[in-house]
Amino acid sequence: MVQKILSTAKLVKDLRIAVDDGRAHSVCLDLPPELGTDMGPTALELGVMSYAGCFATIFALMAKLFEKAGVKVSYNIKKID
Repeated sequence: MVQKILSTAKLVKDLRIAVDDGRAHSVCLDLPPELGTDMGPTALELGVMSYAGCFATIFALMAKLFEKAGVKVSYNIKKID
């Protein structure tokens, strides 16, 4: 089944923008205080956050699959400077 992914962007005030997925989820985007009102992440920050969320979701799904197959899964997350 092919599912269309839609998004709408609406200028709220100044450089603050509300984006949504056409379902029930929305996020307010903005710029830092120097240029905006810092009421939300920038579009670039949201892109990076989305990538991190995608990576974490894939990791969690794969861990569940391995556990179902009887493989013990352990992990240690460290901050890299």
